[in-house]
Amino acid sequence: MAQNDPQPIDDDLNPGTYGFGDAKPVKRAAPPIRISKYDHSEPEEKESARRRRQREEDEEEARTDNGNDPFKSREDIKDPFEPFLQPKQWWFWSVVLVICGLLGLGVAATIAGLNVDPRVGAVGFVISLIVVIIETIGMAFVLTFVGIAFGIDYGPVKEALVKLGACVAFINGITLMCGTMFVVGFGPIAAFMPLSCIPFLIYAVISQQFELSMFESIVTVLAIEFCAWVMGTGLAFVLLRHMINKA
Repeated sequence: MAQNDPQPIDDDLNPGTYGFGDAKPVKRAAPPIRISKYDHSEPEEKESARRRRQREEDEEEARTDNGNDPFKSREDIKDPFEPFLQPKQWWFWSVVLVICGLLGLGVAATIAGLNVDPRVGAVGFVISLIVVIIETIGMAFVLTFVGIAFGIDYGPVKEALVKLGACVAFINGITLMCGTMFVVGFGPIAAFMPLSCIPFLIYAVISQQFELSMFESIVTVLAIEFCAWVMGTGLAFVLLRHMINKA
């Protein structure tokens, strides 16, 4: 073969050689695509469309079978628990806590009236309501400074007072009810058992009502406990002094 004769290209890795006078090497035509006569696969798009049509036909046939519609929308099916799962107003749980607290105070007053004197139970119930109001005002005053000092947001003033009052009513009601039951059933020393659970009860109620973080809830609980013990100690001192003067 002469030096200037063009050489065919075998593949991309062996481009071949060509002479100085040739403009470009001779390219070999691409081999034809061989299609096997046993290959009956369809393109993916056509196959997907066919499957989709088959699925739609199966669903339509299932809908019309004996008048039953297994694919019927569940909008017509009402969930019996749906009203309880709906978002509640901000005052809803406050009302629930107040009701539970009043029931607890009522049970404690009833137990005291049955075991001591009915007038003692009635007077105790009224005094408990007055104490709830006084504690709410005092704790609101303390939590105002706690919120400023630690940057805790308790929400608008009106909502915060209602929520705090509900927490105080609930905690006092449950504590007095359990304390009275323990005193009647097991003696005065057993009253310290429900008192030891008060911090945990306050933490659960406060964190739920005001939606506080763990740190904010702990600080709030400590402030409420401090305020409660100060007010309780002051009330006990006044009663003791009154009893001494009366004696």
